[in-house]
Amino acid sequence: MSENPLITFLRARLDELEAAALAWPEDERRWKVVGDRRLTYKSGSWENVTAVDVSGMPCLWWERIYVKADRDGLSEHLALHDPARVLADIASKRAMLDEHPAAEGWQLTGSRGPVCGTCASGTSDGDIEGDRYPCRTIRLLAEPFASHPDYPREQHDREV
Repeated sequence: MSENPLITFLRARLDELEAAALAWPEDERRWKVVGDRRLTYKSGSWENVTAVDVSGMPCLWWERIYVKADRDGLSEHLALHDPARVLADIASKRAMLDEHPAAEGWQLTGSRGPVCGTCASGTSDGDIEGDRYPCRTIRLLAEPFASHPDYPREQHDREV
C-alpha cells in the first residue's frame, strides 16, 4: 500500500519545521522571558538578550533574529515557540503519525480499502472496519498546514 498523499505532505512539513529548528545551535534552542528581560539559553546558562532599538523600543536580539517587541506578549509568544519546543512538538506529531498506520479493511461506505489500523474496530469475522484513511486524527494534525500550496485538496474536502 503506497503512502497516502496527506501523510507524505505532513511528513514533508514536519521535516521543514525540524530543519528550521535544527538550524539553531544546540546550545541556543531554549528561550524564556522573565519580566521585561528576554533570555536565551546559551552555553549552559541564561543570558540577557534585551536590547533597545534607535527609537527606544525594547526589542529581542539573537544572533540570527531581531524582533521589535512592539506588542504585548510577543516576547512570551516567541519564547513559547523556541526551537527546543518545536523539536519536541515535531517528535510528538511523528509519534502520532506512526500510531495511526493505514490498514486494509472495510470502510464504512461498504467497500474494501485503507482504514486506520488504530481507529478501526474489529468485526465478528476477525476483519476491521472504519472510516476511510487517513483518520480524523491525521487530518487534524495536517489542518494547520491547509493553506500551504501543496496541501492535498482532496483530503481537505473531508470533514475534519
